[in-house]
Amino acid sequence: EIRNCAWSSDVCSSDLSRASRIDLDAAVDTLSPAAQAQAAAARAAWRASLLQEIAGLQPLLDALARAQFQSMNVQATDSNEGHSQVSMQLNMDEKQMEAMERVRAPIRAAWKRIEQLQQSGVQSVAAVLGESDARALRRAVLKQTHPEAFRSQERVDAALNRVLALPGLSTEQLQGVSALGDQYRQQSDVLVERSIERTDRADVAIHGLFSQQGGDGDPRARFEAMQASERNRSDAGYDREELNARALRRLRASLSPQQAAAAKLD
Repeated sequence: EIRNCAWSSDVCSSDLSRASRIDLDAAVDTLSPAAQAQAAAARAAWRASLLQEIAGLQPLLDALARAQFQSMNVQATDSNEGHSQVSMQLNMDEKQMEAMERVRAPIRAAWKRIEQLQQSGVQSVAAVLGESDARALRRAVLKQTHPEAFRSQERVDAALNRVLALPGLSTEQLQGVSALGDQYRQQSDVLVERSIERTDRADVAIHGLFSQQGGDGDPRARFEAMQASERNRSDAGYDREELNARALRRLRASLSPQQAAAAKLD
């Protein structure tokens, strides 16, 4: 996994994007064996390129660690009980900070290449798949990068599955629950996509607010843009929750009280 290879470094924390969460291997593994076979060559090419980038990143991280250690001020003091205590403090003057930034810059660039490789890897694998499998792959990746957009949907999906597994459902009930599930997922997928789009906009606005390269405009304008994007993200989340509540109410209404209790819809 690459997600831990640079997260401990402060040079990457401000530039991490959701692309760093992508585990393309895990996403491909959710597909059918036939689709996995189709994706094998593109998957292997992505993995080879990724490992090469990670191998090039490690020496840069080692150089940063050495530079940070050299800038540490280490002090040892003895307590009244005879124990030694060691404290370390990063203490740099302006010249040292400039030198540290020169070490950080190539790490940021390398990490950005890794994130871009993650995104291009998804596209290259999806390109060799059929339409349905490519859509399933992208959905699996979105669940990795935007898990919060899918959590409420997964709760409703689980409720639908529990109902469909109940013994003694009538043919009419089975057909009704299946139709309800199909309609719900179509509507939910639209809202999930909208929520992801607004989340990405909010992420950009938040990064712009706190980044020194926050874009054009004064800080007040960037703050107002961030507030607006957060409201839009909240509205999208509310729409998802409202749809989920309606779906669960309709699901309960299609069952007897005993069936609803057995499916844990209370």
